[in-house]
Amino acid sequence: MAGIIRQNILTQQWVVYAIDRANRPMQMEESKTPKSDELPQLDVRCPFCPGNEEQLPGILYEKKGGKNGGWSTRAVLNKYSALTDEKDIEEYKMGIYRSVTAFGRNEVIIENPLHNIDITQMRQEQVEQIIDTYLNRYNYFYGTYSDIQNVIIFRNHGTASGTSLIHPHSQIAGIAVMPKFISDREMTSKNYYQENKRCLMCDILEFEQEDNQRLVYQNKTFFCFVPFAAEVPFEIWIAPKTHQGDFKNISKIECSDFADALKTALSRLTIRLDDPDYNYVIYSCSRGEDKAHFLHWYVRIRPRTVTTAGFEIGTGMHINPNLPESDAKILRGEASRLPD
Repeated sequence: MAGIIRQNILTQQWVVYAIDRANRPMQMEESKTPKSDELPQLDVRCPFCPGNEEQLPGILYEKKGGKNGGWSTRAVLNKYSALTDEKDIEEYKMGIYRSVTAFGRNEVIIENPLHNIDITQMRQEQVEQIIDTYLNRYNYFYGTYSDIQNVIIFRNHGTASGTSLIHPHSQIAGIAVMPKFISDREMTSKNYYQENKRCLMCDILEFEQEDNQRLVYQNKTFFCFVPFAAEVPFEIWIAPKTHQGDFKNISKIECSDFADALKTALSRLTIRLDDPDYNYVIYSCSRGEDKAHFLHWYVRIRPRTVTTAGFEIGTGMHINPNLPESDAKILRGEASRLPD
């Protein structure tokens, strides 16, 4: 059966859908990430666990609200970051090639004192505290470092995602160069706004709420859906329903709804896909001209369910064995992942 190729209107990326590909035989087994119930509450070898602070490079920020008046979240420098804010930015030339100092900053957000808890198992207020910590560090990065051009917040879950420590944590990174992926995404949104006098993500959300085929979950202020041209199976986007160009502008009520939407989306993945490895990223405004009128911040959750192979490397296109509409049904609990 012939596949279909869809275009993601926001990233302009093309994605090939090959439904029959899901049935091909597989002989390779992936290494499994340990489950929460297989882990201790505290690990003496883990630098993020309480009591092991001497293993940390220093605590930059600590949010109270934990058990017995202790901490609930912490921010620390990434000890092994490739970025540094201790050197001036210098440009180097080597013939036709160009390089610059890896100026930037990378912090780790320790999400909970417990070693064996996942974000899907946390209480609502605990997830809100994580988001509040994201917001604090996001504002600190942009407010302190004028050379930082773009800040992203991301979470790696599981061995296939690239994480090296099990303790629940996220990261925030700011860099002095503008990644092409980010500048392309912003230019697409800007061009759409100039042509239509409307925000592109607002139009995506309006269509998705009317169409309803790819809905995963929604509450009063946030909408979770599988994008029309999802690059991988069970990819989920989360965005505020009303226009909001910059993550820094999220209100207290929206923070609570965002925590609910994020926890619910990740819980759906955990239940329906047996806790897959994944990455999520919060995309917001980069530094520069006023972009809040044409940009709209959102979260992209990308499960690590497929492997990048030769076609993807050679073309820059993705092959997805699942249709987004089918994945959304499974995530809503309206269909089984495997046929009976």
